[in-house]
Amino acid sequence: MANTSFTDVYDHFMSTVQDYQLNAIYGTGEQNLNTFLLSFLKEAIVDVSGFCDINNLESYADYDNQTFTTDIGMHNIIILAQFMKKPWARRQRDYVTQMQGLLTDTDFKRFSEANNLNAKVNYCASVDEELGYARNQYTLAHVIDFTKWKSGVYD
Repeated sequence: MANTSFTDVYDHFMSTVQDYQLNAIYGTGEQNLNTFLLSFLKEAIVDVSGFCDINNLESYADYDNQTFTTDIGMHNIIILAQFMKKPWARRQRDYVTQMQGLLTDTDFKRFSEANNLNAKVNYCASVDEELGYARNQYTLAHVIDFTKWKSGVYD
């Protein structure tokens, strides 16, 4: 069985977000981007370990070699990439330089900063909602064995 590279997850994640800062980091070198994205992946691994069809997914993560020591499958790559959006969205929300009033101190600017923060908070909430839906779909498709339920076994 082949190993799954963290880069497979990163590539899928990068195809789902539009972030000029990540693009700028990539411009300094792919290894720099991979190092930056690792913290997002670590959080995603912890989040999906509670419902993933691979028992103890974290034990398969080889952080030194940037791989999983088994083939985790495309459905797990996709769910990890989706769950990487959670820490990424929080980072976007908490990015304070957009809210420090660096340009002017007018009422319009303050109102604009409040709208910016409100939009980011709403976006984080929508990401959490999407991830809840993704978790349910994943569990129904890959974790629960409905053939056992048909026989009356509900474990």
